[in-house]
Amino acid sequence: MLVITTKHGSRGKPTIAVGNTTSWETISYMPKVQTRFGSYGGEGFATFPDGTVGYVPYENQSYGPPYDGSLVPLGYGVPERNPDGTVNLDKLDTNFVRYSPVKNNIRDFFNTGLTNQANVSFSSGDERGTFYMGFQDVKKTGVVPNDRSRRDNFRVGGSRTYGRFRAEYTASFNQSSVDIAGLSYNQTNGGVFSGRPLYFEVLNNPAHVPLTSFKDWRNNMFADPNGYFDAYATNPYWTIDNSRRKTNTYDLLGNLNLSFRVTDWLTLSDRLGVTQSTFNRKYTRAGINFAPWAIADPWGAGNVPSSQGYLAPSEYDESFSNSD
Repeated sequence: MLVITTKHGSRGKPTIAVGNTTSWETISYMPKVQTRFGSYGGEGFATFPDGTVGYVPYENQSYGPPYDGSLVPLGYGVPERNPDGTVNLDKLDTNFVRYSPVKNNIRDFFNTGLTNQANVSFSSGDERGTFYMGFQDVKKTGVVPNDRSRRDNFRVGGSRTYGRFRAEYTASFNQSSVDIAGLSYNQTNGGVFSGRPLYFEVLNNPAHVPLTSFKDWRNNMFADPNGYFDAYATNPYWTIDNSRRKTNTYDLLGNLNLSFRVTDWLTLSDRLGVTQSTFNRKYTRAGINFAPWAIADPWGAGNVPSSQGYLAPSEYDESFSNSD
């Protein structure tokens, strides 16, 4: 919702007003998820004749055996790297975690959002007219890491009387920018409009996964697109760094009201207005050259690298303007 308030100033001595407001926001609650069972999604090799099931390290569904606090591998593992940069497929570095629920493993993904609003204005006036000029800057960082927005507004307004003639005017220029996470990637490649929402990738994790430990996907071999434990989904930290939806909006609004008092009972008036809006939307998602060993799908799980082979970079750009 956009609320536009016109201001013309007020009579009296010149006044300068400065204000600042800061607010914080946090996630108030999360969906209640079960914390009794771990990874298993119906895989035949982990389904036993007696009706019990086994733990599946690369699965994101949570229909597996009850948590018991033991050490279990998370994901397939990552081949050791040789000094020359090649990998040794016969030796794996394995990420072991406790098979027990991690407290707030989903909620801790989110940040505390911060909004800072600064205002400054000048107003003055006399018996013949008024003048007002103001500027507002609003910066916001969201609860989702890397999400941010900014809005700036400059406005001027006033009035002036010359005998029987009177003029009133208002003008404002608004610009806003929004930068939020886009969609992830998955087994299908449909560009920036394919994949899943970030919230899905965050929520779709078993309770024993220490999600925040995968933040450094550039340097942590268990967090990059090849070594991430989940065979079917994206590390959400990769998504927030590589899939972005940016929107920029520019609005110019102006109004002019001219009037002439012919007699005490007759006033002629005319109103002029202008509106100019420009909108730009740009979606981008980086590409990935999956490693040959990841494409080979060691578990035979039908993982994302084997389905994609190569994820092409994708971009969508749209702009339009409107004038009245």
